[in-house]
Amino acid sequence: LPLAPQPLLRWDVLDGGRFRPAEVVRDETRGLRASGTVELRLPRTWAPGTPPTARPSPPLRWLRLQVAQGMFTVAPPLVSGLRLNTVAATAARTIFDEPLEPIQDPANPSERRRLRLSQVPILAGTVVIEVDDDPGMDLFGTTEEGASPWQEVPSLAAYGPDDHVFVVDYDTGVVTFGDGVNGAAVPPGFRNVRAVRYRVGGGAAGAVGAGAVNGVVTARPFVTGVGNPFPATGGADAEPDEDVMRRGVGELRSRGRAVAPADYGLLALRAPGASIARANGVPGLHPDFAGTPIPGVVGVLVVPPFEAGGTEPPVPTAETLRAVAGYLSREVAPAGVTVVTGPVAYRRIGVEARVVLDTGQDRAAVLARAADAVTTYLDPLRGGENGGGWPFGGAVRHTALVRRLLAVDGVLAVSGLALTADGLRLPPCTDHAIPPDDLVWPERPLLIPVEESA
Repeated sequence: LPLAPQPLLRWDVLDGGRFRPAEVVRDETRGLRASGTVELRLPRTWAPGTPPTARPSPPLRWLRLQVAQGMFTVAPPLVSGLRLNTVAATAARTIFDEPLEPIQDPANPSERRRLRLSQVPILAGTVVIEVDDDPGMDLFGTTEEGASPWQEVPSLAAYGPDDHVFVVDYDTGVVTFGDGVNGAAVPPGFRNVRAVRYRVGGGAAGAVGAGAVNGVVTARPFVTGVGNPFPATGGADAEPDEDVMRRGVGELRSRGRAVAPADYGLLALRAPGASIARANGVPGLHPDFAGTPIPGVVGVLVVPPFEAGGTEPPVPTAETLRAVAGYLSREVAPAGVTVVTGPVAYRRIGVEARVVLDTGQDRAAVLARAADAVTTYLDPLRGGENGGGWPFGGAVRHTALVRRLLAVDGVLAVSGLALTADGLRLPPCTDHAIPPDDLVWPERPLLIPVEESA
């Protein structure tokens, strides 16, 4: 693609009286072009000093970033912070040497053997299981004990009767072994299946805000305290069953390959390491060429998960965008197609309605239910006619909002309704078209109780 040349950056540290280069270990910003972290490996010696051109002052440790070649064509980047002694952390803990608990199912005694791990949710790919070779028939203890490792796989369908494999349901902790046809059967025994180790954690509970981590669980030399300067990302609970059923038709149609633009948005949900709730594939969309379709490019707009009731639209992290782009390019996109990712643009929509309420019910409760109904209908993840999220580029129609209000118990009539789009009040009883590929971000509606006219 004909991208503009990017400037060449150079990091240095002042070691005593001269600058020495600092090695860039990891640059998530792609040369300060996107949000992310730059990790540097500093020289072993970093003596305090004073730059030759600086005013006389006490010796300090200096870090310098220079544009060695080129220039930033738009606005210069903004560095949000410089922090020392930082590490990446995962909200998880490791469980060691746990015997699996059998799941009793008297109605189906001949099915595959299923056992359960005690802690959930389980991090994918972390379960290590060993099965005792002796099925419990060595009553006198004359046989040397031994255990063989079994392998976790996505499905048992492709394996034979001699393959020591299993599958894990990360949300329930259920481990399923083969039946002797697809996957080897686990020999009967008592506590003969053991999880050597596995990791649990994550979920929405792990997505804590900045500053929430402030205590040291175990002591470490020279560590006096910990903290998280940025909010945690990537935590999400299990997908509801209704959402799985809703996208099942698209999964069967795509068969794991991206052909139509809609396939990119659907398959983006599979990207490992990405915190993503919805995505939309747009042909020809490239963020560096706004308004100009680029042949051979598919832009994927990402919506991250978020808690209901927030005041600001959610923005995906740089890690999520990279994970989605990398997965789609590597696994599902045809040869010659470039996949780029970016955040969705939101249009703020406010609703002002005059409603006639049932005098026999609590007015505050009815108004709260009506406001929740409008907010839910416009929600990017739970809104729309089918509850699967507001459609990308879908128009906001006043008649649909009136129907939502009338469906609330205690609302007898809607005498007037007007929309506010991005701060601009529209004439009453008019619809509002959303630009293609954008989403709606609902503001708290203004509901005005009025008396029923004779």
